[in-house]
Amino acid sequence: MKDIKNRERLSPLSDLFKIFGRIDVPKDLVDTFNKAEALAKELMATQTHEVLLHGDLHHENIISREDGEFVCFDPKGMIGDPAYELGTTLKNPRDYPEISQNIECFVERAKFFSDELKLPYDRVVGFAFIHVCLSMAWSIEDGFDYLAQLDLAKKIEPLV
Repeated sequence: MKDIKNRERLSPLSDLFKIFGRIDVPKDLVDTFNKAEALAKELMATQTHEVLLHGDLHHENIISREDGEFVCFDPKGMIGDPAYELGTTLKNPRDYPEISQNIECFVERAKFFSDELKLPYDRVVGFAFIHVCLSMAWSIEDGFDYLAQLDLAKKIEPLV
């Protein structure tokens, strides 16, 4: 594995999962959050390599230059399992629930990314579930509505 430059300046992916232990989880979410936290520990324990992660890679954080080159912006500067990177992409576009809340579309997209990027499908889906739960946790922490994320998490949960 190539050494990643400035590794010490990057946040490890595992830092994100600390939120599960610091927020007051609503009773109806305890089982879902426990499953996400246990899955995060399992996936981190079986990680085979780490890469530089954008950490918030989705359609609103990518632009096309005039020459056609795509550029990602607003990186979180993380390091971790490459399968995590797809979590944000798979739960978006949130403004189009006919896509983001459609489990058949989710599965199709997850399979496509898994095949194209040569990442294990179960890890892509697992990290997507974890990311949706993280998104709910951040919403709870900030006092925002999390019902759309909960709806999606309940749809993904049987797949993990």
